[in-house]
Amino acid sequence: MACTGQYATAREYAELICTRTLDLSAEARVNRQLILTSGALHAAMSASNQCTCDLADWAVQYLKHLNIILAAATQDCPCSTVSAEDKAAYLAFANAEMEKIRTRQIDLCGGTGRNYPAVGAIQYGLNVFNDAQLITDRLKKQGY
Repeated sequence: MACTGQYATAREYAELICTRTLDLSAEARVNRQLILTSGALHAAMSASNQCTCDLADWAVQYLKHLNIILAAATQDCPCSTVSAEDKAAYLAFANAEMEKIRTRQIDLCGGTGRNYPAVGAIQYGLNVFNDAQLITDRLKKQGY
């Protein structure tokens, strides 16, 4: 199940955002914020039925990054100074990415997503099993 818990750790947050090391109190605050902001990611994934799939290999790192960006945008960072402008930019970026997840323009389950570029070639199956796979792939591309 993809929609459980936080995606990033306080250590990963510190590596990306912090200018100094986290003490135990700051680490607890960051972990709490990562847990809270992961809920927004879960909601976007749930809206596009992406909670029950096995995430694609790249999707775990993508969600980890979004989790960190959301946490940095929505708290007073205990380990660095994140400006109001940076917070606004982080939030705008995260909201745009969550919208892509919600509308399945980004398919975290390893599919192609809705706006996947395709070459102008026709696919055809040589047997009933290939035909079924082609139909399934086509439905995924259409967001079903």
